[in-house]
Amino acid sequence: MRSVSLLAAAAALAMPGAALAQNAPAQVSLYEQRNYAGTPTVVTGAQADLGRTVQLRSIRVAGGAWELCEQANFQGRCGRFSSGDADVRGMVRQVRSVRLAAPIGERG
Repeated sequence: MRSVSLLAAAAALAMPGAALAQNAPAQVSLYEQRNYAGTPTVVTGAQADLGRTVQLRSIRVAGGAWELCEQANFQGRCGRFSSGDADVRGMVRQVRSVRLAAPIGERG
């Protein structure tokens, strides 16, 4: 048993970012300016009402897929965004509620 623990520890030391990446929470950063300028609104879990409307121009997604909706309580026009960065053009431009989206195969 001890050798398994040592192997796991050695693997974690060999790839220090890997262990942290697995434990990092999924989050989405909403920017009101293009090219990720300005102070982002960072969301790490479902927010039925952000308390204000974010004028979305660019977005960074770290983990999972996110559903962004124009109105509170996930109403109105919604868009789905996956991991990565994007300048938002022709998509949802105003965001009032945000939540992690269910995988496509699990939609009800």
